[in-house]
Amino acid sequence: MTRLTILVAGASRSARKLLRRQLESEGYETHEAASGREALAQLAVLPIDLLLLDADLPKMDGFKTCGRLRSGKNGKESLPVVLLVKKDTCEVRAKGFESGVLDFLVKPVRKPDLLAVCAERLDSEKPVTGLTALVADESPAVRVMVAEILRRKGVAVVEADAGAKVKKILGARGKSADLVVSAVQLPGLRGEALGRTVLGKLGRRDVPVIFLCREDEGRLALAAYKLGGADCLRKPFLKEELSGRLDLHLAAREQRTFTKKLKSRLQKIEALIDNSLLEFERSEAPQSLSDLAQDSVRLAGEEREVTVLFADLEGFTSMAKTVKPGDLLELLNEYFEGMTEILERHGGTLDKYEGDALIGFWNAPREQADHARRAVSAALDMLKFTRELSGEFQRRERPALKTRIGIHTGIVIAGNVGARSRSAYTIVGKEVRVAYALEEANKKYGTCLLISDATYGRTGETFTARELEPVPVECKPEPVRVYEILG
Repeated sequence: MTRLTILVAGASRSARKLLRRQLESEGYETHEAASGREALAQLAVLPIDLLLLDADLPKMDGFKTCGRLRSGKNGKESLPVVLLVKKDTCEVRAKGFESGVLDFLVKPVRKPDLLAVCAERLDSEKPVTGLTALVADESPAVRVMVAEILRRKGVAVVEADAGAKVKKILGARGKSADLVVSAVQLPGLRGEALGRTVLGKLGRRDVPVIFLCREDEGRLALAAYKLGGADCLRKPFLKEELSGRLDLHLAAREQRTFTKKLKSRLQKIEALIDNSLLEFERSEAPQSLSDLAQDSVRLAGEEREVTVLFADLEGFTSMAKTVKPGDLLELLNEYFEGMTEILERHGGTLDKYEGDALIGFWNAPREQADHARRAVSAALDMLKFTRELSGEFQRRERPALKTRIGIHTGIVIAGNVGARSRSAYTIVGKEVRVAYALEEANKKYGTCLLISDATYGRTGETFTARELEPVPVECKPEPVRVYEILG
């Protein structure tokens, strides 16, 4: 705990001793003074953090002593003062206000109340990071009281005692002022003119301006208030009242700042979504929202000629036995990320992932005249991606990767399949099994990419290929003619 030094000033020697004993038992350092003059003299030379001041001192009572302290030039004008009074009444509070005191303890002082006041000086309230307040009032005592409460809340304070200084401060710092607490009447500036100056210099309507006025300054307060003041507080005010008002305005400003940041972020997100949708709709991807909307009938199910791609990782089963589960999932995710991006870049529709296999197709739900060519181009890019990823994995001491791909073109049923609550757009039919069989045939021929005669016939002379022996397929009465794509 930070060690505070407290000066106890009171006429009763026994009362002083009792207070000192209670404070020192909690680790505070203390000094004492028997009169107001002695207290001021000690404050001039001692590093005092808090003054406990008896209101009933002889000759110069506690109110006058505090008034002298607040109007002095000894660097202790803002020293926290707690006045010890017989009764805590509105009249006493008003008198204390004129002297620059906002904290009171009723005599005889109870130890819990005493320690609570000391702790309040020791532990400030939760800081409101980065906020700055302008406190403007001709009275040093009022400025001290307001500034003290704000600093307890973690708010930096800039003070002004006249209109000219307000103009100068706001002219230089207006954009960084987060709160203004100002008397409604200052030397050289008052009422409506003050309101126009403060609000005009700030240039923002989201900065709360709290005006302080006496009972006879109601018209001036109203004039300033109409210009956009957030609040008006009558002098003399209670510490609790001012603190509560400040809390409300600081919380409201913090909420406005948060809302503004949130709105800005939402606007950026909306712009990002709009741009993404625009690019998506401009692309040739069949998953485009506008395409799907136009093809709602097709989504219900229809016969379509499609080109099916079946890609599988070679040796994955043995790999799964040697690689840790977490590393295996990470490997698969990185592999599928690249493979899926290639498929969608070439306008394909992702059907599903099956273990280490990826299945995709073209020409559904949107028609693509060159669907066979797109599928083969995508397959070549997939093989190139796998080679590059395999090299990267080996540098990271991971298993090498090799992809086998089979492609076939034929008539299937395409549409949404599943339950009412959850369905997926997919293709079904024996032609899908042909693509799977061609992928498997790569093992026999030691190849990576085999396509059927039906697919090859739709690509023209786009790719270099060599014909291999036909591949028997269960669902076909005759073996399927196949080609290895070389490039």
